[in-house]
Amino acid sequence: MFPRALWRAIRVMSNPAANITCGDMIFSGHTVFFLIVGLTFYTYFQPSSCTQPLYRFLQWITFGWFLFVLRWGFYISISVALYIIIASNLHYTIDVILATIITFGFWFTIHAFCKIKQLRNTSKFFSWLE
Repeated sequence: MFPRALWRAIRVMSNPAANITCGDMIFSGHTVFFLIVGLTFYTYFQPSSCTQPLYRFLQWITFGWFLFVLRWGFYISISVALYIIIASNLHYTIDVILATIITFGFWFTIHAFCKIKQLRNTSKFFSWLE
C-alpha cells in the first residue's frame, strides 16, 4: 500500500496537470489546514503563557531568541507551503486567496464573539465552542 501511494504522490507532484488532484473547488482545504495551524500557534503560543521549566531554560540559554526564531521560522514555513500549493498548480490562486480570507475571517470573528460574555452565555453555538 505505502509504496504505491508514495509513487502516486511523486507522479502527481511531478506533473499535477496530468493527474486528477483536488479539482476546481474555489476553496483550498490545504490552505485552511496550514492557516489554522499557524493561527493556533499565533493565538495560543504567546511568550506570557510559556511558563514551563524547559521553555524558561531554553530562553535563558538562547538569551531570548528561542521563541523569536521558532515563531518566525514557523510563519515562514507556512508561507512557503502556501506558495508551493499555488506553484504546483494543485489549486488556483483564487482558491488560496479565498480560503485565506475566509479562514482569517472565521478565526478572528469567533474569537471576538467568545470574548463577549453576554453572547457567550446566551448563544448555544458559542457555548458549544467552549
